[in-house]
Formats: sequence, C-alpha cells, structure tokens
Amino acid sequence: GDTYIPHSYWYSTAATTGKRGMQLCFTARGDAAEYEEMMQTAVDRVKWTLTFYQPGTFSARPQAHIMTLTHMDNTNVCNCKACSAIVEANGYSNAAVQILFMNELARRVEAWFEEPNCPGAAWKDSFQLLFFAYNHNYVAPAYYDATTKSYKLYNEEVRLHDRVIAYFCRESNGQQIYDGDRYFDAEETNKDFKSAIQAWKEVSNGQMNFWNYGTNYAS
Repeated sequence: GDTYIPHSYWYSTAATTGKRGMQLCFTARGDAAEYEEMMQTAVDRVKWTLTFYQPGTFSARPQAHIMTLTHMDNTNVCNCKACSAIVEANGYSNAAVQILFMNELARRVEAWFEEPNCPGAAWKDSFQLLFFAYNHNYVAPAYYDATTKSYKLYNEEVRLHDRVIAYFCRESNGQQIYDGDRYFDAEETNKDFKSAIQAWKEVSNGQMNFWNYGTNYAS
C-alpha cells in the first residue's frame, strides 16, 4: 500500500542500480526516525495478526503463533554504511543485521504481552518469530575458538531472543556427493555444513528450525 512508498530507507542499497530495493534494509540506512517507524510498523503488524486470529474466534488460526519475517530469494543484500558496519563487526555475517532487528521486534512484542488486558495474551506462551538463515544469511555471527574448541559470538547482542528462531537451510541437496562412480567421504563433504550448524547452535542457544530439500535420485 501507500504506507511504504515514501520510506525508501526501508529498502536495500546495492552496488548495481538495477538491484536496489530487492531486500529490506534492517537498519533503515542508519536513520533513527526511519528505523523507529519501520520497527513500529512491524510491531503493529504482529499485534494485529495475533489479535485477529485469536483462539476461539471465527477467524482462529492455530498456526498464527508462528510468524516469519524472511528475505527475498536473492542475494542482493543491503550494503549501506549502517548495515556494512554491523556485518564487519560480526565476522562479515550479513545475518547479524537482521538478527538485531528481530531481537528488538521480539522484545517489543514481549512487552506488549505484559500489558494489562493484552488482546494477544492467548499467544504469550507460544509466540515465535522466524527468519531465514540461508543465502546471504547462511553464515552465523559466530567464530570457532581453537583454544576452547567451541563457537563464540562476536557480540552478545546477536544471540537470538528466546522467541526468535533461525530457519536454517542447506542450499545443496543431499548430504553426500556422488561423482558417478562413488560417494565422496561424507565427513569431508559436509564439513562446511557441520560448521555452519555448530555456529548457529551457539547463536540460537540450540533452538533451530530446518528447511530441507529432497534429492532427485532419477538424475
């Protein structure tokens, strides 16, 4: 609708002009007023949904307690100064930018649940926010510490809020590669996949959802 037309800062920049605006900019280009309005718009949408689809009403939807805020299926991620600064500070993880937005959104919805006579109170115990951890969000904002032999966050602020869930996806099908004669060693083939899951486990406190694709054995 017309609500979004004036808010160009809500949309991504890009090195290539034709690819600008193909994703959201989760920092609103670093503009505090635009960020606040963008955040409040997201909060209001969550409130409306949880109020409208309440259990026991004509419009009840049992699945309404899970909402997603996911990126478009392309890698034209925002490269504005505000987003780039967050990415660089978190091991060049683009996911860090959206995580900060999702965490703040979750905190505001959490505060709404605590208000007296909250119309969405029925969802308080089950509400979750999901985002895609694939494409440009595949790399988690965590690194491997060889000394402790564990993954650690670059910044504690990117640890997911309890209501925020990473919807992780491996982009290639299957867990082994067949070269027409033999299967490659599964451990070697899946090294990157394993590391990615371990990193996201630290960011998400072990709570993740998985999106998987089937394998076409006919080929």
